Amino acid sequence: IYRLPDGMLFDTFAGTLVKDDLNCTISPQSGNLLKLFLRNANNRVSAEEIDTMLWGGKGTKEQLQNAISRLRKTLRTVDSSMTIQNVGGVFELKGPISSKNTDSDMNR
Repeated sequence: IYRLPDGMLFDTFAGTLVKDDLNCTISPQSGNLLKLFLRNANNRVSAEEIDTMLWGGKGTKEQLQNAISRLRKTLRTVDSSMTIQNVGGVFELKGPISSKNTDSDMNR
């Protein structure tokens, strides 16, 4: 289970996103894409990395755009403040920045 900065929980085994009283099932593809973001430094992933992970390097630009769009829509469904930005061909999962750092945040 991943705890995201905006209070959302991502349960990879159940395939759900939960925030407050909202619970949403996430598609396997969107779940894999979200895990890829969460496992990479600064939550940044290149289009090539996404293509390799989701389609074995044989995806199209349209498939990539659709996958990102579906994940964005799913995040909005659970009222997440997380978003995905495209900065020069590198996609980044962005979220709220807390002004308070805890010891656990510092040791990640």
